[in-house]
Amino acid sequence: MIEKTEIERFIGALKTNAVKAKIESVISENKVSNESYKMSPKEKKIISESFDEQYEVVTWIDEVLNVDLSAISSFIPNDKQIELFEFLSLNFSYKTTLKEDFDNNLLRLREHLENYSAEKFIVWQLKIKQLNPDLIPLYLFFKEFIAEAKNQNITPCQLIQDEVSVIAKYATSGTMISHASKFSHPAATYPRLFINKEFEEDGFVRTGNAEVDFDLHINSAYLKVYRFLSLRIDGKSIKDYLIAESTNSVLSLFCSDGKIIHEWQESFNKCLNSQNEQTNQLIKQVYFPIDKDSYHLLSIVFPSRLAFELKKRIEIIKYSDESILAKRDEKKDIFNEHGFSTISNITLQRYGGDHPKNISALNNKYQDVYLLDSCPPALMGINKTLPKKSLFDSLWRKIFLNEIRGLHRILRAENEDVPQKRSHLINKYLQRNPDFQTVLIKQSKGDITDGIQPHHLNILFNIIIKSMLDQIIEKIWIIRAEEKNWTSGKRFKSLAKKQKILLDQYYIEERSQSDDWFVDFNDKCTNWIIEGYKKELADKQLPLSKEHKKSIQKVIAKNKQVLL
Repeated sequence: MIEKTEIERFIGALKTNAVKAKIESVISENKVSNESYKMSPKEKKIISESFDEQYEVVTWIDEVLNVDLSAISSFIPNDKQIELFEFLSLNFSYKTTLKEDFDNNLLRLREHLENYSAEKFIVWQLKIKQLNPDLIPLYLFFKEFIAEAKNQNITPCQLIQDEVSVIAKYATSGTMISHASKFSHPAATYPRLFINKEFEEDGFVRTGNAEVDFDLHINSAYLKVYRFLSLRIDGKSIKDYLIAESTNSVLSLFCSDGKIIHEWQESFNKCLNSQNEQTNQLIKQVYFPIDKDSYHLLSIVFPSRLAFELKKRIEIIKYSDESILAKRDEKKDIFNEHGFSTISNITLQRYGGDHPKNISALNNKYQDVYLLDSCPPALMGINKTLPKKSLFDSLWRKIFLNEIRGLHRILRAENEDVPQKRSHLINKYLQRNPDFQTVLIKQSKGDITDGIQPHHLNILFNIIIKSMLDQIIEKIWIIRAEEKNWTSGKRFKSLAKKQKILLDQYYIEERSQSDDWFVDFNDKCTNWIIEGYKKELADKQLPLSKEHKKSIQKVIAKNKQVLL
């Protein structure tokens, strides 16, 4: 994870280079008339101080972004764009560059900017989003050749072409795979399988049911082939272009000679289409015969693509900036609207020892895999706390924190006049709650990708209240499973009659004959939700209007039938 002073050190290095160049220029000019000229420390200090304002962090960021980023179409920056490309290549967040994930990357940076403002953040965000997102990874891949060409005062096109020719040559010794046999044994060179299945809503973690990277079986010295094929152009990887195209247009980005491009195409095709299904005793497959012509395969070839996609998702949960900040807030007992998730009982497993690159391209990229706990769940009795005074005294408010955070985001969004900010607030929450997002899209009768509108906020408010109500109703039915007339015990003499009718199945007939108990439940449940929000948010709370209260009551009223 990046240090606090990374941006200062980066811009400080740029300033040092600029000062050094200026000093050398002044010395050179003065030596024309005076060969013995030497610059004094005071003169050097004056020159250095003259660059202070230009290289102040916020001023510098404003200046470097003061270009039309949408007009930049090449991954080879000119002299004026080089600082911009270097800036957008910085890594301020977990394994992502500033361009790839502006929001999370700037989350740390903005804490240390003296002249920072929310409006400035929005301006930077909108500007950076104008740049084609594929240019920075391409620039980083060919960065050393672009720099070398600048040193030699030549165009980098020839150096880049030569490098792609070397990569194409290396590619002939590799094979694109989905299941890596070397995870079973480093000496297992076969089979080389690439299985691509269709997605099915069957609930299984299997090939085809998740979007995953491809893997590569190749000599460890040639792993740049994998990095090259993973580069994206117009949102699509070079590998995908080569598989789908009979033409060679994607490779023309790096060369204009048709003959050379054709040779590259042939080389990469060998890599993408040289799979071999022959087995090997070293992969230790175990077959269980069923009848004469069929069997169960009890030990599969290692699905490296799925294994590393799992690791990637777990590490986002564990190490993303928002998770780290939320854990820090928890230790300080500070409310955090994002919250965080944890996955316990994880085992870390490494393949290849000190040389993971010998196993596969993905193993070299991720280094190790996570093994999730697969022990059967321990069955425990339901912990029922029977209420002595009121149902709402026995409810633990902490289990509703996710919903309370959602309500707070909605209230913030309702007070937000800038549509982009409003959408940003809600989309962040929906990303963590895909079930809410699915219901929102369904009830909105359309997509929400064009932005969150005010009516979407009303719908989402009701969805979140319904989620809280469902959990409360579940608690009620758990209590109702107690023996009839349990409320007649001495311990429950303080329990109001309307509460007894709600919670005790002894009063099932009275429930259908009168609505007084439900009116009481509706009022108490509404107030409990509102008070819960206020208590959890404390001084960060936003006012809930009468309309909000009516909306809560309407949601509860629609679910009366479930409580009869």
